[in-house]
Amino acid sequence: MNKQIRQTDILNYIYEHQMVSVNELVNKFKVTPMTIRRDLNELSAKRLVRRVHGGATISNVLYAEESYEERSISYIDEKRRIAEAAYQIIEENDCLILDGGTTTRELAKLMRCLKNVTVIINDFIIYHILKDNKNINLIFAGGNIINDFNTITSGMINFKFYENFNVDLAFIGVMSVDLTSGIFQSDLDVATSKLGMIRAANESYILVDHTKFNKNAMFKVVSMDEINNIITDTNFNISQYEIPEHINVLRV
Repeated sequence: MNKQIRQTDILNYIYEHQMVSVNELVNKFKVTPMTIRRDLNELSAKRLVRRVHGGATISNVLYAEESYEERSISYIDEKRRIAEAAYQIIEENDCLILDGGTTTRELAKLMRCLKNVTVIINDFIIYHILKDNKNINLIFAGGNIINDFNTITSGMINFKFYENFNVDLAFIGVMSVDLTSGIFQSDLDVATSKLGMIRAANESYILVDHTKFNKNAMFKVVSMDEINNIITDTNFNISQYEIPEHINVLRV
């Protein structure tokens, strides 16, 4: 196995397991500890992983309120249930957009066994999750890569990319849901990207755990008039909110 392929496989393994040791990678890839340490140092220099004592973990992608590591382990059971509910919606021959984010990455893991679907993505981690399934037509949306969100593409170039498509489904993650005014994001480029995804889809599903409701974020993606479906977890107390009649809220 050449170095480039091995490092790609190591990266994929780390993204799936979140934190790994050098010894674990030595056993997995059948190379020397020195080789693994050199690979991890090179991946760390590219900001793709973060070195820790005795191994490596996922790169510390600094979102506005939490790092990727913190978000990936926060409410993980709830996120997996949300992902499982979303997975049940997908049918053979669907064309869909899969947004970047911790919940959509859980959905991507379930999608590895799908056949005859087209998936448009903007997330490098999701790419590593899905890339080995030859039965998925995988399309990567171009765009800007900004420092605070360096595992995804976003911005106006990304928005324009989605204008070329009319897809069946879009699964979207956001930082904030205000049931009276809309869904929000902390970064304008990322909000613009999500708007493009929603506009390109015949049906969009917002995938959010209960902590995202009425949470503050600066930039509106769309108003609630453009949202029909929300999938969240059972900790969302539906009785505390006035939900617009046109919105279907699934609690799992």
